[in-house]
Amino acid sequence: MGDGPVEERTGLSQYRLMQQVELWLAEVKRDIHTPDLWAQLERAAELLGAISDEAIGNTPFAPAEQDKIAGQLRELRDYVSRIYSLSELQTRLLEENLDYLADASGRVGRKDWLLMVAGVILGYVLIAALPPEAARDILGTLLTSIGHILGRGPLGLPGG
Repeated sequence: MGDGPVEERTGLSQYRLMQQVELWLAEVKRDIHTPDLWAQLERAAELLGAISDEAIGNTPFAPAEQDKIAGQLRELRDYVSRIYSLSELQTRLLEENLDYLADASGRVGRKDWLLMVAGVILGYVLIAALPPEAARDILGTLLTSIGHILGRGPLGLPGG
């Protein structure tokens, strides 16, 4: 908001003035509803950096943590479906990938699972032909939403 040049509006009819106000309100609404992708990216970098953190180790997830991960993956599916216009094929691929990650949380350790998350999400974005910023958004959203499981503080999904 406020990125454009300031324009002085004089001599506008009431109708044109209302059009300008509507355009301005639409810009404000867009700014308010746009997730802070820089903050998500910063958080994702912090969490991905945690992969090498000795404090996390490669210990298995507890059953309660696996349930929380599965819940966050369901929320991620809903979030991605809301934000991106997915085709039937893209939706099916997303669900398959997220189901795979949920199942994997019961088979592999934390570090291995985090590496798997990065690969699966980036692979999905490439196969589904989503824009590059979608990879950052989806991965950042997921890592932010599971941060509390890794002892990094609970944060929810943007817009959720």
